[in-house]
Amino acid sequence: MSRRFQIVNDVAALDQEVAVFSEGSVYDPPGDGVQCLVMRTWPRGVAYGRVDVWLKELGPTADLLRGLAGGGLNWAQFAVAYQQQLETRAATQEALGHLRALAANGQRVTLLCHERSFPCHRFVLLEYLADTT
Repeated sequence: MSRRFQIVNDVAALDQEVAVFSEGSVYDPPGDGVQCLVMRTWPRGVAYGRVDVWLKELGPTADLLRGLAGGGLNWAQFAVAYQQQLETRAATQEALGHLRALAANGQRVTLLCHERSFPCHRFVLLEYLADTT
């Protein structure tokens, strides 16, 4: 079974037959392709024109974020719960379909969040996209 999605951070590695997802911070300069914000709330200090698409349903629920921030969930537990959210919520499934459509025909899609590095839910989302397609 071949993988339809490829995760890269090197623009030179783009393959026109493979949808390419990468990640970044919304506070970093924009890269090539579609800039897709995957947070439930708009990040502070960011102009609305900074991103091409806002798929807020791909952000973790407030309960998950509170659990992680409050210490009720460690990162591994959060990642499992977030992946379950991706698999079970109808609105999230619809947003995933939209995200996959954006990435069709080898177009690069950068998943953006306010976090500048790991840990961030966008890394779980990247793995989920690679594993489910």
